[in-house]
Amino acid sequence: MILLVSAVFPPEPVVSAQIAHSLAQHLAIERRVTVSCPKPTRPYGETYPGQKPSDTSYEVKVVRSYVHPGPSFIGRMLESISFGRATRKFIDEHNKDISVIYANTWPLFAQYAVTRTCKKLNIPLVLHVQDIYPETLTDRLGLIGSIARSLLMPIEKYVMNNATAIVAIGNKMAEYLTSSREIDKNKIRVVYNWQDESRFKEPDYIQKTATEFAFMYLGSLSPSANIEAVIEAFGDARLKNSKLIIAGSGNSKQSCLKTSSGYPNANIRFVDAPSDKVPDLLATADVLIIPLKKGFGKYSIPSKLVGYMMASKPVLAFIDEESDAADIIRNAECGWIVPSGNTRALTMKMQEVSSLPETSLTVLGQSGRAYALKHLSKEVNLKKLADLIKSYAKP
Repeated sequence: MILLVSAVFPPEPVVSAQIAHSLAQHLAIERRVTVSCPKPTRPYGETYPGQKPSDTSYEVKVVRSYVHPGPSFIGRMLESISFGRATRKFIDEHNKDISVIYANTWPLFAQYAVTRTCKKLNIPLVLHVQDIYPETLTDRLGLIGSIARSLLMPIEKYVMNNATAIVAIGNKMAEYLTSSREIDKNKIRVVYNWQDESRFKEPDYIQKTATEFAFMYLGSLSPSANIEAVIEAFGDARLKNSKLIIAGSGNSKQSCLKTSSGYPNANIRFVDAPSDKVPDLLATADVLIIPLKKGFGKYSIPSKLVGYMMASKPVLAFIDEESDAADIIRNAECGWIVPSGNTRALTMKMQEVSSLPETSLTVLGQSGRAYALKHLSKEVNLKKLADLIKSYAKP
């Protein structure tokens, strides 16, 4: 049996849940597959009463563990500890049947629990790293952060050094993990998070009839996304015949609404973004925006970037200039990069971009889609990840 340990799983629409679902379907064609996950709670504010995955080609075991989708650090830490304990118990009970474990689980404590259990039971572990911890947390806490990092880093190094293989979602992440955790670079494989390209059809490029130029952010409204700065930049731009659409939900929605209330003359709209409507929503935008607070996206790639590119839309990125996401945008020639934190520069770029001819935007969008299909698609990356997992399975 191949065991997939996933901190999120459908009906949750988040990318890691979709990755686990696609993996389970793909691997179940040849192998017996079980998924271990907590009850669904993401994104924050969503509820899923009585909903269960409809796919029957694999088994889903929803373990009993504490869940906390809110922003509280203590709550998230307890969630990680609880799911780690539940995962350890499940592995202990079924270890004789398990040939390999793939884990995309909460850092650091849930990762530690599954890693230590696999080491004890001699089960190969493929660990998927979505973000750099503890640095993502501690780097913004000043002196307290330095102390916390010194306490948490031994846990992180244990995990990284004792996993059989590590999957990183970008080249800069892989390089940083290799140097900072002192691990063999051959132990790390880069597999990009993907979006299902079949959901995003090549748009028909016909003359636009709408009179308003539409900037759009679509994704989770989280503190790390720094959407408030985007709202401020758009409000300060004072663009005629333009609108900013904020599509999604999350912990920062009230903060975003409060910020937008300070710009009563700006056309700022908040809409829901149900998973099945994402491609249609993206198609209504002229330019799609990716914001991240300074330092938050240095070693990670926002999953929304792939969807933006698949939708054939230009990308305006308000992120770290030296990051995997920035490298992708440059290589794909599909948009613009504004240094995170420089709100004035973002305002000026919005003014510039909104005056570009439609043909220029179309070229950028087509370039992004072509790059995404070649490098960031489900077809390419699902097989790469599945083959890696199978290669470590015990006979």
